[in-house]
Amino acid sequence: MTATRPRAGELTLRPWTRADREDWLALFSDPEVLRWVGDARVARGRDTAIFERLMALPLGPEQRFAYV
Repeated sequence: MTATRPRAGELTLRPWTRADREDWLALFSDPEVLRWVGDARVARGRDTAIFERLMALPLGPEQRFAYV
C-alpha cells in the first residue's frame, strides 16, 4: 500500500507498521479516544493482541482498514 495524500495536502495517511506499535497503544490508552472508540477501558494486553492480529493480516492494495 502506498501513502494517500488528501486534496488539501495537509495530511499524509499511510498504513500502520510494526514501528507504530507504541504510538498505536498510546492512542488507544488515551481517555479522549476511549470516549469514542471501544469500551472505554484501557487494556494494554488486549490492545497489544489486537495490534499484533492487525499486523498479521495479509493486506492487498485495495484493503485500507487503518491509517496513521
